[in-house]
Amino acid sequence: MSSTDNNEVKNGAVTHPPEGSRLTFFVKRLLDIAWYMSIAGLIIWPIFLLIVGLNIPEDTSQRHTDIHFMLNFEVYPEAYEQMAREVERPSELIQGMGEIKVNNTKSYLAWYLSGVITEFMGIVGMFALYYMRRIFTRLLQGEPFHVTNTEHIKKLGYVFIVSSFIYPALLYFGGFYILQDIGLHADTIVLSPALQFNWMGIFIGLSLWVLAGVMTEAANMYEEQSLTI
Repeated sequence: MSSTDNNEVKNGAVTHPPEGSRLTFFVKRLLDIAWYMSIAGLIIWPIFLLIVGLNIPEDTSQRHTDIHFMLNFEVYPEAYEQMAREVERPSELIQGMGEIKVNNTKSYLAWYLSGVITEFMGIVGMFALYYMRRIFTRLLQGEPFHVTNTEHIKKLGYVFIVSSFIYPALLYFGGFYILQDIGLHADTIVLSPALQFNWMGIFIGLSLWVLAGVMTEAANMYEEQSLTI
């Protein structure tokens, strides 16, 4: 077997595949799977959201529609309102933040609002997958310093930074209106909107901007070297 069998012949010259091409190919396939599954999910989710919403019983006592949303929670040993009348600042047993499952809302707002926020963030995630797939496509083609790679890396940074600001706002205001819709669930449990900034997402976005600048310089040097040769 010739040594050039596993290499690509381009313009009469033998070009070698980049190191780690197998891993690059594997990651690209994972991104493809995630891309198509995300497309299917973004199409199916609104349909599911609408079908379930239209079938929610009018009688709240018969509703068993679960709503998952990130909220703050505090658990008290006794009814909070009674403790608040007796003590200025009641002491809670448990305090934290997490994805809370609630149901039996007074209206339909909580169900649709939580679903719309999920759909919106899924669309934002699609942008990230799109740019990552484009980057890995260039890597598989043996063109890591192509100018479009730097553009896609920079745009990927924008996605991380913008989503890091949008998601906390949606989380807080969405939680506020969902809690308005849900009302009091238990005397000893107090729920409140969660406000959580994604500092790591902002840092990753800024790092990608720096990386895009470095890649631009590397692409210019690579192009000058190619012209010299």
